[in-house]
Amino acid sequence: MTPVIRIDDEVMDELKKRAVNLSLVFEPPNTTLRRVLDLDVDMKAIADKIVQDTLTKFGKKDVIELELYDSSRKYVYIPLPKDKRHFFPGYKLNFELVADIGVLTAHVTGAPNGTPIGDPHLGGHIRGRFGPWYAKHPELKGGTKLRIEALEPGKRYKLSIVSKGV
Repeated sequence: MTPVIRIDDEVMDELKKRAVNLSLVFEPPNTTLRRVLDLDVDMKAIADKIVQDTLTKFGKKDVIELELYDSSRKYVYIPLPKDKRHFFPGYKLNFELVADIGVLTAHVTGAPNGTPIGDPHLGGHIRGRFGPWYAKHPELKGGTKLRIEALEPGKRYKLSIVSKGV
């Protein structure tokens, strides 16, 4: 028999909030708890499948363009809008960016505390060792457009500069 647990309103509210963040609104509380606790969920496999399904669904869109913010150079990141999030592997899962200075290891970050590693939906920044890349390109500022091409979706991408900022 499955045990019954009692939780207070504050815990239930937090569980609901996490269900929304994890896109599990219509799932039972147990499913949300399993995701929060990282129980028997292969998030990398889920993220890889979502990337592949999305690429197939949209006619193998293997190139996206992103735009830098004024703060991108200062905080050494690349902004990632929600509508482009599907292009990359799950939260905090490493991938390679092939740039003009060499191969940079990067990952998606910028999600709420408690986001499980591998979550394919959350994260609003790409972080990595971008310091040398920004140093080589003093022209990079807010409004600069970047092109990222999927060489091996979920694993390896090519990063190039399309236009200078305004």
